[in-house]
Amino acid sequence: MLKKIVILSLLYSTSVLFSSCVNFPIVAVTTRTPESKNFNVKPDKSRIYIYANENFAGAIKVSVSIDGNLIGQIIPKTFFNIEVEPGMHVVTCFAETTSQISINIKPGDSAFVKEELKIGAFKAKCSLRELDQVIGQKELLHAKQL
Repeated sequence: MLKKIVILSLLYSTSVLFSSCVNFPIVAVTTRTPESKNFNVKPDKSRIYIYANENFAGAIKVSVSIDGNLIGQIIPKTFFNIEVEPGMHVVTCFAETTSQISINIKPGDSAFVKEELKIGAFKAKCSLRELDQVIGQKELLHAKQL
């Protein structure tokens, strides 16, 4: 009987662990063009680049959203390129922890939000921080657009 309980507990724990790897549908559409790394923005729009630049945990996907709209899942060495209206926006990442950052973007400008992973108890923990344009553009040159 004890052996059965241990086996069932292991099966349950494994299923909970792997269920966290479920893919979410993409709600928002990113701008995927060859010019996405030219960093040109329309004068009446703004652009948010969300990227992960770490080699750590390459198989871990972290869901990200802007203003409550799910963008998709990001993995290391990749980025999203989202055109938005100028003004205040909230970027959120979802993993074992949830992290949010508020950014205010002027017309014609871009914001660069870096998603960072840390080791968690069951999944990775995510955190977000805004970087200046020089560092953001440099780090994006080696990333693949999702």
